[in-house]
Amino acid sequence: MRNIAVVALIVFAFVFAAALSTAVTGQEILSSEQTHNRTGYTMFATLCRDEAGYRHLGVQENVDGYLVVDEVVDEHRGRHGCDMICASSLLAEGYKYIETHVNIPDKQYLTEKIGNYRFSIQKKGDDRCFLYDIFLSNYYESLPDNFPLSEDNCIASELVEDFTSRAVRNIKYEIIFESDREEVFKYTDTKSYDGTILDQVTLFSYKIRSNTAYKQCNRLIGVKSSGKRISEIFLVP
Repeated sequence: MRNIAVVALIVFAFVFAAALSTAVTGQEILSSEQTHNRTGYTMFATLCRDEAGYRHLGVQENVDGYLVVDEVVDEHRGRHGCDMICASSLLAEGYKYIETHVNIPDKQYLTEKIGNYRFSIQKKGDDRCFLYDIFLSNYYESLPDNFPLSEDNCIASELVEDFTSRAVRNIKYEIIFESDREEVFKYTDTKSYDGTILDQVTLFSYKIRSNTAYKQCNRLIGVKSSGKRISEIFLVP
């Protein structure tokens, strides 16, 4: 279970580079003579100033579940299955199902094959919950205050041909600039319903290849909404 929690936090570690990162503002970067000749740094500073930020446009009521679309920067990072965010959505926030495409199956994430998956809340004893019973049930049942729906329920895992969700959470990572010494990354987390965007966070990271530390913007456009629970945008019935 320790591994599950660690992997579930990769999204946040990748974007914020927790302990190693140094938060900077676009203006601070632009005013630094040391970085003026770095194309990637200048691009990063401009994007921080002009594009990084939050857009909160609305909510959608009566959402039973949502599709997670994970667009990653390379083939080594991908979706394993029902991670901590998925499990929390089902066992704590009350969604009936979560859908996603899995490209790196892992039994600890309730998947065994590559394909389209639907993870759903079912009553204990359902045959589709056998991986949950083996790998996850003891952990979630030991934390009833955090996961109140775990007592009589389980998370079922099944391969499906087509997704049915109208609510979509799209997580995208892009390398938008790279050279022999610099990299600039863009991260967007977009929540939409029937193609209409309801909420979006856009962030940028900068890295010198010879250094493990990332820098990010910290003055962002718009009203901060990154702390919102998914259920505050996709409202559970």
